[in-house]
Amino acid sequence: MKIHLLILFLLPSVIFAAKSGPENSYALIHDLGENWYTYNEDSKSYSPYIKGVSPPQKAHTTFLDLKENKYFSLIVKSLVENSYLFIDGQFFKKLDKDAWVVLSIKDLPSTQEEIAITFYGSTNVNSKTIFVGSKSSLVQTKGITKSNFLPMKLRERLSHLDSYIIILGLIFIFISILGYVNPKAFNEYFSFSDIFVTKLRDTKFLVSKPLNQINIAFLVLLSMITGLLYLLLRAKGVPLFQNHLGVNINLENSSITLTFIKATIVAFVIYFSKFFFLSITGSLFGLKKSVNIHYFKITQFNLFFLLLISLFFFAFIISNNSFSLNGISTLALWTAVLVYTSRTLIAFLSILKSTGIQSLYLFAYLCVVEILPIFLGIRFAF
Repeated sequence: MKIHLLILFLLPSVIFAAKSGPENSYALIHDLGENWYTYNEDSKSYSPYIKGVSPPQKAHTTFLDLKENKYFSLIVKSLVENSYLFIDGQFFKKLDKDAWVVLSIKDLPSTQEEIAITFYGSTNVNSKTIFVGSKSSLVQTKGITKSNFLPMKLRERLSHLDSYIIILGLIFIFISILGYVNPKAFNEYFSFSDIFVTKLRDTKFLVSKPLNQINIAFLVLLSMITGLLYLLLRAKGVPLFQNHLGVNINLENSSITLTFIKATIVAFVIYFSKFFFLSITGSLFGLKKSVNIHYFKITQFNLFFLLLISLFFFAFIISNNSFSLNGISTLALWTAVLVYTSRTLIAFLSILKSTGIQSLYLFAYLCVVEILPIFLGIRFAF
């Protein structure tokens, strides 16, 4: 099982290849849109643009190292009308809506090693695409073809990637510790086949004592995974809960770590309180004997699939694919709907087969404890 988790960790990093530009024919070298700046009239200097914090402006500026990128191309596209490109404060080009513009970096009009590129148009930075790319067909010379040539590209310098790697590393260290200390419980929680087993004995150790030390340890792990997933979605600009925890990709590493701790604590309180909510509601519906089975199955389901989802969203960070904010938000929304619908169905079948409770009472119970919270959570999250 530990080997399977290691494969699961490494798999996303080789699945996604960043391609964009006209006909997706350019390999993405450096996404300049990850680091926008706005000009501050009071201080007469540029300050980092922080979404949701910085005041709305039509002009967003990014900086390009000409010496480092002189053999590549600058690819630009605007999703709105009346957009303009400025280089070092001088007008350079008007941009047509939804039209790619490819510029040779070595031919840009500047004698400096670094230039300021200002994208003027919409106040929404998501409508502005600008990145350094390399034409795929260029990796072909006499005697060497694309079929036998291994293309190389500069490693993308993502903002605060080291913080996300450290957090993910801590999670896998904790997973390893749990697997070493109690391998039997570990295999039950992280067994793909066990997730879909719907007939359980309520006398089973992990089921009968939902708040013992072992289950609490795995609940802490689930909270850490949830905190990481929250950070990854926020890093891609998805406005979960309107940024109540204060995370932004332009914050310092220490702030990202602090936000992860806060998100983990909030998630743990929610997951821990879930058991008492289930107990109270189960008593009201006369389904108290089903609470332990229900709580174990949703914890088991969340642990496995939220870890899987977190790893694939982490792949977006390290690959720096040029997905739009709307695309990522839609993906996150439908993933949440699919996961929690599946979880509710598994819980329904598990309780039904394990306790023999009438399906009508069980459906009403799940509407209160699962379906209603899911709709409310998605409504406030997105």
